Amino acid sequence: IQKIKKSISEINEIDTIRIEEIDAVQSHFKISEFKNFCEIGFRIPKLQNFYKERGMSELGVDINDYNVKLAKNLGFNCKTFDLNNDTSEQLGFQDSDLIVCYHVLEHLTDPFAGLKKIVESCKSGAFFHFEVPIEPDGPRLWYGHLYPFHPLDLKLMFESLDCKVLYGSNKTSTNPQGPW
Repeated sequence: IQKIKKSISEINEIDTIRIEEIDAVQSHFKISEFKNFCEIGFRIPKLQNFYKERGMSELGVDINDYNVKLAKNLGFNCKTFDLNNDTSEQLGFQDSDLIVCYHVLEHLTDPFAGLKKIVESCKSGAFFHFEVPIEPDGPRLWYGHLYPFHPLDLKLMFESLDCKVLYGSNKTSTNPQGPW
């Protein structure tokens, strides 16, 4: 627990890239301040902590019950949810206006169905910041990836759910080298 407490306040390069992208898009499109943050697949509640310190209410959702119990023990609002099986009614994102999901969809048996569950559980006008690895040569099964995303897959999935895509990027961390 002490190690986790220390690590949740350490913002690294990829966290900074993600935070700066969200801030830039919010500023460019003049999106009002976010009040309710949600991270899907948080592992460690680092970003929940960051946005909580910015004054936002926070929610974390993860498939791993241990991660959820540990985060709850540290005082974070979290729940267990399986995007492969659970229903969108159980997600409870209707208050969340900033939802992030990093490297989760490629682990689902049907990423479009999982994305649809997320979108359907949100209020109109919610802002999503999602990240998937681009693996056009096939899924990296050794990482547990079940779906090989191609460069425009996520954009097309969002658009088919009547979501407006504001921004796309291939920016990734250099230390360690992130996926494309």
